[in-house]
Amino acid sequence: MITMDRRHTPNTRRQIAGHGRIGLKPPGTLDTRVQEPRSATHEPWEPPNGQPSDPRTARRVDWGQIGTFITGVATAAALIFTAVNVVIARDQANTAEQGQITDRFTKAVEQLGAEKPEVRIGGAYALNRIASDSPRDHSAAMDVLAAFVRTHPPAPLTDALLMWPPVDTTAAADLYTAADIIKSQSHSAEAKPINLSGARLAKMDFAGVDLSGADLSGIDLTGANLTGANLSRAKLLGATLAGADLTNANLADTSLINANLRSARLTGASVTRTEINATNLTGISAVGIDLASANFVSAQLAGAVLKDADLSNISFVGMDLSGALLDGANLGGTDLRATTLVGTDLRDVDLTHTRTGDL
Repeated sequence: MITMDRRHTPNTRRQIAGHGRIGLKPPGTLDTRVQEPRSATHEPWEPPNGQPSDPRTARRVDWGQIGTFITGVATAAALIFTAVNVVIARDQANTAEQGQITDRFTKAVEQLGAEKPEVRIGGAYALNRIASDSPRDHSAAMDVLAAFVRTHPPAPLTDALLMWPPVDTTAAADLYTAADIIKSQSHSAEAKPINLSGARLAKMDFAGVDLSGADLSGIDLTGANLTGANLSRAKLLGATLAGADLTNANLADTSLINANLRSARLTGASVTRTEINATNLTGISAVGIDLASANFVSAQLAGAVLKDADLSNISFVGMDLSGALLDGANLGGTDLRATTLVGTDLRDVDLTHTRTGDL
């Protein structure tokens, strides 16, 4: 307890009376004096954890972050909404497009069955447009055209060798139009092996066509232009290619069993692993052809032009090579026993390693 000396000096009494500088005030009085600012050397108060010193500033920063977050969420929601709408719109467009293609397809098929040839031609071109516009419908369009070609009445028959009277392709313009569309679409990325078995397409221009793997059994391509055509792995069983031009054609792995190639031109053609069995090659022109690489079993070769051809190690036993031109051909290891060689040209042919029997 602090005690005060009641004995005051005059100065002391003046201080108390004036509530002066010692800072004492009578009980019940209010000190209204303005406090002096803190010394500049006093360390300011700082909130913990690095928070802003001004609470109002802290509140402003927090609201700013929340606002940014809300803006980001709204933007993301807008993007998702837009993407969903785009997908829905695209699906609706695809559905509408497929519906239109279906209608076009149905109408084109109906046109192919019309009585007037010009309407049938229009149907063929409509299917061609569908095959180009819709990759998913390419095979279906080509199958319909192939069926039309297989079943449609052909051009009038002609002599296979003399081609007389000439084939009137205008008499079956719709047929040849459909076949020409098949040719033009044969190099498409969506093209698949096609079935033209039994079709009658004499004098057809199939130059450069890609019919690899196609079923061409029994087809009539008499006098057709097949230069540079790709017929690899095709089935040509019993096919008629008499007088056809197969120059530089690819016949690798093709089956020519019982096929008729009489007077056909095969110069430069590839016949690697080609099945030649009971094949009519009478009068063919196949200068420099490599028959040694073919699966050669038997063939009619009377009058064939096989100049400079590779016929090595082939068995021609019992076959007819009469009148054939074998000038400069390679007959090394060839078996010519019991072979008919009447009028055969064997100039410049080395028969040293050839089995000739009583030749």
